[in-house]
Amino acid sequence: MALGTFQIRLIMRELDLNSVTKFLYSFMNEMNLWEIEVHLSYSKCISTGSGWDQAVELAREKLECIYDKYLTKKQRKNGRLSGPDVATFPEYDPDLEKIEQIERLERKIIVATKKQDHNMKNYFILCRYILIEKNGIYLIDTKEIYSSHKEKWMNRVF
Repeated sequence: MALGTFQIRLIMRELDLNSVTKFLYSFMNEMNLWEIEVHLSYSKCISTGSGWDQAVELAREKLECIYDKYLTKKQRKNGRLSGPDVATFPEYDPDLEKIEQIERLERKIIVATKKQDHNMKNYFILCRYILIEKNGIYLIDTKEIYSSHKEKWMNRVF
């Protein structure tokens, strides 16, 4: 697979930080565009009172394409695929979520990010994306959000 598909292939087992950054921001961007498109589509369905089933199915199909491109292949019983939903403000926004640190372990990469809240400009959300390697390709396996209340990392469902 080529880097043009934004899947990270290790070249001589060296971590290319630029590729990791490009890959994660590409994922965030595609998710952001999907969230905005689905929000507009759902809003239209609500205002017209029709087309809901088609809008949900189209949202699911587009989301599956994004997941196939960026996420590890595993059954995801919970989350957006079970009922594609979006919030008023997108969860993924590459303009507000910045990479703070990239750490390479044996067969995984941990990317720590800091995301500015849409409403409270002085409030930040700490996230970690865990990418795992299989056959020389890294894909996103999990996303975690730091809970200051519980003082630990919590899984975030895709």
